Amino acid sequence: MSEVSFLNKTNLAMIKWEKFYQELLITGVKVLGLRDNLSLAVIWVAKPEALLLNQEYRKEEYVPDVISFPLNMSADVEAAVEERELGDLFICYEVAQQKATKYHHELKEEMAFLFVHGFLHLLGYDHEDNFAQEEEMFLLQDKILKAAGINYEVICDEESYLA
Repeated sequence: MSEVSFLNKTNLAMIKWEKFYQELLITGVKVLGLRDNLSLAVIWVAKPEALLLNQEYRKEEYVPDVISFPLNMSADVEAAVEERELGDLFICYEVAQQKATKYHHELKEEMAFLFVHGFLHLLGYDHEDNFAQEEEMFLLQDKILKAAGINYEVICDEESYLA
């Protein structure tokens, strides 16, 4: 069975999101037709740590909402442990709250988006360097979110668009 492990490095209570993310993983596995033997970790981080991760590993100077670190297991290792470990997702709840407000949707929708987006990155999808893969990734993202009953729609007013 696929599963998510969690580490909370903030002072915020994140337990309510754990069951939700486990359900999203199961939905993603079904929608994508994957073997149900995946594992990944979600690490909740505060803004300072998210910024440091982004600076160190991506050479970017902003606080990200989610950063993914894929783990590429060989087929031999995967077969030996009978599990496919995908990697780690670092999620900044504070940024998720800000984006939910900025884009006029519920926090649950933003949290779902961050998990599914990061999950697809762990599977190897990329939207920054490959337009065809970007298109495919975003279609899969929408498909998984819709299957989970999440309608993720970014609504920008002029003020939030320019911010």
